[in-house]
Parts: sequence; structure tokens; C-alpha cells
Amino acid sequence: MVRRSLELDGLRIVAAFLVLLSHLAEGPENGIPHYVGVFFDGDIAVLIFFVLSGYVITNLLARELDRTGTIAMGQFYLRRALRIWPASYAYIVVATICVALHFATAQPAQIVVAATHLWNYCMTILHEDQSSQGHTIFGHFWSLALEEQFYWTWPLALTLLRGRASRVLIFIILAMPLIRMTSYVLFPVSRGQLNAMFHTAIDPIALGAWLSLNEERVKGWLVKLSPRAFYGNIVFLVVACPLLALEFRGLWGITYGRTLEAASAGFLIMALAHGPETALARFLRTRPMQFGGRISYSLYVWQQLYSLPGSIFPQNGAAAIALSLVTATASYALIERPFLILKDRVALRTRSQKVLG
Repeated sequence: MVRRSLELDGLRIVAAFLVLLSHLAEGPENGIPHYVGVFFDGDIAVLIFFVLSGYVITNLLARELDRTGTIAMGQFYLRRALRIWPASYAYIVVATICVALHFATAQPAQIVVAATHLWNYCMTILHEDQSSQGHTIFGHFWSLALEEQFYWTWPLALTLLRGRASRVLIFIILAMPLIRMTSYVLFPVSRGQLNAMFHTAIDPIALGAWLSLNEERVKGWLVKLSPRAFYGNIVFLVVACPLLALEFRGLWGITYGRTLEAASAGFLIMALAHGPETALARFLRTRPMQFGGRISYSLYVWQQLYSLPGSIFPQNGAAAIALSLVTATASYALIERPFLILKDRVALRTRSQKVLG
């Protein structure tokens, strides 16, 4: 069980802000130096989200499985829908209206693919590349699609696998780079989404799930973690990994380089959750970072309106950051929060029914 969650909440806004900065660095008119996009790497940020998601969701599912002997699939899917769908579908509605009013360009099929959580397969489904119309508007939905596919499959898989789950996860983590390399050779049309498709890119989430199932063992490794090792891992993740990816490109990104990145992100997450106290942990617990953690999902969803050269309402660096934060705050207050309250009520009612039953 997670000892701390505040640090992980603060980590979410760091990751979301890295995505925003990396997008801004793609447009020279934004005034964001190109090196920001290298060292403040959006791919690393999304990787952190993936490992964190696998870790947290598996924690919840494993506790329920231990407590009740089963997982209430319908209740799980309902809670996930209430958490994820409101902001993402609100964005799709706004984007579709902008397309209808000719503020943006996207094909109806692209809107359907985004709305059905299949954007990480759009190149295969739509037979198009990332330069096609609509990819700027919905490009970030690949990560939401991959997470949704994890939600669809993992509760049932965990229920069926039970004690064998850890071994299966290790197999997935080690096999996935080989699957990516094979897919690169055999299926050229999907090369641009090798780190996005479920059957080629689930390994960071699988690693987070493995960390959750082996939490007690990992906690033992972290008891005497030194500050040098903690901050050295951060340097490796945010400096060395982007430089290695820049130098070796696919040789790093689709092979075991991504495995090392995920392992480094997992080490950071576990150290924050269970390791000794650090200055970074204290910073992530501050009120501004906790507020940021609450709006981080909306920030990730809505920053796409402003942050890229081809966005619906492209802005320069400072304006894009300000508008993204304002929009995310409004989205959290007006869209996310009412559904989160409903989600908590559903969870409370479910627990009450189990107690009474």
C-alpha cells in the first residue's frame, strides 16, 4: 500500500507541465529554446504518467482482490469513466465545434477514433501519418487511449492470473522491446506509433503494476536509499535519457532504452512513496504543487488547444502557459470535480452494500 500519496500528486503536475513545455518548444515563435524540448521531455513525462497509473491502479485492484476475493469489474469501469471521460469528452466536443466553425481541421473519422479511445492505432485504422489533418488537435489522445485499454484488460487479467501476475508482467516488460523491433520490420505503416499501441507499448504500465504487486520487496530496497542515488536517478531520467534518445533515436526508443526509462521513472515513484525524506518530496507536498496535482489531468487534456504551432488557438509561450492553467483550473472546477464527487459516492455506496450484504 502506498505510504505517501501527496508526493505522487505533486509529481503529476510536474509531468503535465513537462508535456506543455515540450510542446511549446516545437514552435520557435513561442520563445521557448529548443533545448527545453530536449531536457524537459514530454515523452519522459508521459512515461511517468504510465508507470504511475500502473502502480496506483494495481494497488487499488490488488487490495480489493485481497479483501473480497474478486474485483467488481462494473464498479471499476464506472469509477474510471467518471474520472477520465468528462474532461476528455468535453475537449472532443469543443474541438469538434471548432472544426465545424472552421477554426480547426479534422476529419470525422479522426473524431470517431479519438472518441472511441483508439487514437494510438490511428495510423493503422485511418492509413495516415502524423502529418495528416487532425493530428495536432487529437495527437495527445494516444496516451489516453493506451491507458483506457489498460483499464479494459487489467482487472480481468489480474483476477485470472492472481499469484502468476508478477511473472507474466516480467515477461511482458522483457518481451515488449522485441515485439516493437519485430513490428518495426514487419509493419512499416505503424512505425510512428510503436511507443503508443497497446500491443507494443504497454510495458511502462506493466512495470508500474509489477512495482505495486512487489511493493514490500521494493520497500526493503529503499530503506537505506542515499540522496546521491535518489538525485542521480533523476539526472539519469531527465538528462541522460533524453540525450541518449536524441543520439540513438529508434535504437534507444523502441528497444530496451525505453525499458530503462520506465525503470528509472518507477524508481523515482517508489522512492517518493516509500524512500527517505528528501527536499523534492517536501516541495511536492506544498500547497501549490498539490493544487497542480488536482488540475494536472485537465492541464494535459486542454493544453493542446494552445501549445503547438498548429493548435486551434496557438499562443506564444507565456500566453499558452497562462491560458492552459486557467482552462485546466476551470475544467477541474466545472467538469472534473462534480464527477469526482459522484465517483466517491458510487464507491461509498458500493462499500456500504458489501458491508450490509
